Amino acid sequence: MAKVGSDEKKEDPKDDKGDTKSPVPDGGAADAKPVDQSQKPFPKFEMPTESKKKKKMAENEVDKKEKMKNGFYQEKSDEDDTLEKVASLKVEQSDKTKRSKKNKK
Repeated sequence: MAKVGSDEKKEDPKDDKGDTKSPVPDGGAADAKPVDQSQKPFPKFEMPTESKKKKKMAENEVDKKEKMKNGFYQEKSDEDDTLEKVASLKVEQSDKTKRSKKNKK
């Protein structure tokens, strides 16, 4: 028979970071969970002025024209009617629709 008890080495429970957990939770407020440093308060937001809005829109237009020149945007689409149409899955008939058309004949 194998001995059970004091001869076995017991491991302390560890969390996913590898730190040892204490078996009894602390009740003190000073020993509460430390605040995660990555959770910074949200910065104060100020609404942009009209001049900032216009400046940003102008920058976006320049960027858009440059990307169009470089071929960043796709030329064809199956959703946008301003671009050349491409046959999509919505147009293709499935087996189910083919069978239903045969039954109607």
